[in-house]
Amino acid sequence: MLTHQLINSIQQILMICDDMPIFRVANRVRCESMSNKHDISPIVKATELNDYAIDNLSRNILTRETFYSNSEGNIVKITPINAFTDNYIWALHNDQHCVVVDPGDPAVVLAFLKAHNLQLSAILITHHHFDHTGGISELTKHYPHITVFGPNNPNIKGITHPLVDTDTLYLDELKIELSVVTVPGHTLDHIMYVAPGMLFCGDTLFSCGCGRLFEGTPAQMFDSLRKISQLPRETLIYCTHEYTQANIAFAETVEPHNKALAQYKLWVDQQRSNNKPTIPTLLSEQLQFNPFLRVHVDSIQAFAQSIAGDLRQKTVTDPLQVFAALRQAKDDF
Repeated sequence: MLTHQLINSIQQILMICDDMPIFRVANRVRCESMSNKHDISPIVKATELNDYAIDNLSRNILTRETFYSNSEGNIVKITPINAFTDNYIWALHNDQHCVVVDPGDPAVVLAFLKAHNLQLSAILITHHHFDHTGGISELTKHYPHITVFGPNNPNIKGITHPLVDTDTLYLDELKIELSVVTVPGHTLDHIMYVAPGMLFCGDTLFSCGCGRLFEGTPAQMFDSLRKISQLPRETLIYCTHEYTQANIAFAETVEPHNKALAQYKLWVDQQRSNNKPTIPTLLSEQLQFNPFLRVHVDSIQAFAQSIAGDLRQKTVTDPLQVFAALRQAKDDF
């Protein structure tokens, strides 16, 4: 349990950061009981942090429940809904309205809405896989007038507003504007939704990993990850699977001496032992230890060289070649 002293420290940091143009609140505090030191990394603030957010800070930090300050300065809560074995359906909500991202399981969404007395106002879809789209039909039966945003793919039944690259959409009830970016690789129709400091990327990027190439090419996925890596470093990444521990196991074989990865693993293992999510994650974190975002690093290139098969006699330094070798190695891991 977080102490009052720690909460006071958090509040002091928030006040110190008053001039920071960042919109999120307190996405993680790591508590290292062995050293009795609290590494607050990072604390990000809303320009207007309401009493509700402060009062619930200690409870929410370790559950990865996060907040977003919308265009009117009001706080929108972002909550993971567990689905299937390892899916997260992201719920963006205020006190009345809710938008869900990739609702593969309608039952857990309906239960969440009922428990929090919320009205569903929109659905966001990132790609056509059933564990992301399976709830559309049932949810629109309960809420027949809602908007369903998604890729411009006629095979996804129930999309009311198909989207293409550079489109923008506005969630009226939550007062949030999102930009649409195409990110083929995992699937050819994959899109992601971006707001300042916030990314819903489906199965494109995971913590310490990236999506399998079911339909796209290594070049397509490489370019999609490049788009993500160029976002502001304080961007919170809301992916849709709890694959972090398995991905870390692979990342450790690629960079066994990465100290940031070792520290992150301790925190991840603590979270999972308490059945708590490891998502969202910060882009700044992922750039330190996600091998698929580090293909320019010498140690990553050395690993790719060592497992490149027919390319063993060549120097594997081209970032796309390095990525392709990593992705194949992860598939075989």
